[in-house]
Amino acid sequence: MTPLLEAARDLQNFLNQRQWRFCIIQGIALLRWGEPRFTRDVDVTLFCGFVREEEFITPLLSSGYRGRIPDAAAFARRNRVLLIESANGVASTSRSADCRSRMPW
Repeated sequence: MTPLLEAARDLQNFLNQRQWRFCIIQGIALLRWGEPRFTRDVDVTLFCGFVREEEFITPLLSSGYRGRIPDAAAFARRNRVLLIESANGVASTSRSADCRSRMPW
């Protein structure tokens, strides 16, 4: 398994263990569902709602994921985007979203 797919699998497992709603998007998703393209990172949307970002930021940054920029937590609070790196050095971007639909997921 490539480091990129290993990082995607590990992040997926982390999110599933916490029963967080999420969607892997962009390059990794295209590898599975569309036209393959070159990608070097894992992009994820977390369905966390508004004003609950801290419930997701802190666990991610305290569980082995490192911020890719100085004070990644403050950046995430301001922009709803957490820039992290996995233990194997693969970059990940977690975007917060609010999904208030009646979809059963």
